[in-house]
Amino acid sequence: MSSLPPNVDEFKIVIPQTDGVHSLKRFYPLSLRRTAQGWQFHIFWGRLTVTLILLAIFIWIGTASAAFLFVKYQRGFTDVRFADMLMLPSRWQQYQIARGDFYIKTAQEQLKAEKYRESFYSLRIGVTKSPGNKDGRLLLAQFYIAWKRPEQAKQLLLDGLPDFRTDKDYLKLLFSYLLQQQEDARTLSICHDLLANDKTLSGRNQLIALAAASA
Repeated sequence: MSSLPPNVDEFKIVIPQTDGVHSLKRFYPLSLRRTAQGWQFHIFWGRLTVTLILLAIFIWIGTASAAFLFVKYQRGFTDVRFADMLMLPSRWQQYQIARGDFYIKTAQEQLKAEKYRESFYSLRIGVTKSPGNKDGRLLLAQFYIAWKRPEQAKQLLLDGLPDFRTDKDYLKLLFSYLLQQQEDARTLSICHDLLANDKTLSGRNQLIALAAASA
């Protein structure tokens, strides 16, 4: 007794497409489908633009994260802020200042541990990157003075004058050192410049006048 041939359609595996798949297709920036005339390729420019923007954001954040981890754990800059790395290069100056302050803090710790050369090296880098750090500049000047490098100490103090022209303690140290080095002409020139547009009676101006009188 012969049997009927099997129906091929009975052996087909049908994979239902869920609503989620159809929903995702709405966000595809490219479309490729087969029609009676052949393959048809279509670009949805709006979706492609959004996709490229999102991809750029992901790459940007990923690169910033990698740089942040590298600087923090490989370079040892533990005070680095992720916001600075994320906004580079627009925050390059803030990053450099923060790095300089970190080097100066490290130098102070090295000095306490009596690692003088390491402290000196850290201070030089720190002051270069963060010139407005008064503690670092004064500490580096003390190194130069202690190691008999008067010209470097003098130039370092003079370079910091634009940032600390209103700082009485800084001016006191600067004038004391200049007078000690018999830099009378330089002292008078600085005093004249500092008092040119400020004739008020203040502790700072009294200090400047005293330095001028002592020159």
